[in-house]
Amino acid sequence: MSPRTRRKMWMVEKFFPPECPRCRKKFENEQKDWSLLPGDIVDGKKRVRETRGYDIIICSHCDNYTARVKLESYIFSDRAKAERFLGEGFVNLQEVRPLGNNKDAHMVYAKLPDSYVEGIYG
Repeated sequence: MSPRTRRKMWMVEKFFPPECPRCRKKFENEQKDWSLLPGDIVDGKKRVRETRGYDIIICSHCDNYTARVKLESYIFSDRAKAERFLGEGFVNLQEVRPLGNNKDAHMVYAKLPDSYVEGIYG
């Protein structure tokens, strides 16, 4: 495969919160349910938003600004494989063009802390 002929691949992602905190509409597809806030205007100049571990998305239904934490994502060479993950908490199926080795990949960005019960006292 030459460097100019890259095949299509499919990406799904999981993030927190999975729905808008204000209107409770599920975040399923970028540009349909939310859009990314890439920057701010500070002192009359546009600057890229510098955040660590999160980004800001805007709900398309109620215009609420929400901090989004990416948890994990998968990139698959087969669309059917990617579609299987949509029912398991992953959203935003999108076509991507890989720059590397064109192999399936799994990326973990952050893990939410586990919760557990130490004891029940009565």
